[in-house]
Amino acid sequence: MNQTRYTIPDSVAWVVDDSGAERLVYLASMVDLSAIVLDGSAALIWELACEMPHAEVAAAVSEATGEAVCSVTRDVDDFIADLIDRKLLEPQEVS
Repeated sequence: MNQTRYTIPDSVAWVVDDSGAERLVYLASMVDLSAIVLDGSAALIWELACEMPHAEVAAAVSEATGEAVCSVTRDVDDFIADLIDRKLLEPQEVS
């Protein structure tokens, strides 16, 4: 059974800053020179998507936030799709 995992494209520079009260993720695309700062659940989703198969991300977000899986799944899927559209994550099929 194939699983979708995500990698950070070579064209994306990134830094995780956990020196303050809130964890921040800075992403910069070297292709279109755009930059974005993720915080809160957005930073959490990006980091989890880089660490585990797609099918496990919503459950991990649910556990970290205390929200029900059914209430976060759509938001997680939509946000990951947006990151892919912005070329800040790249899907990979792994068997």
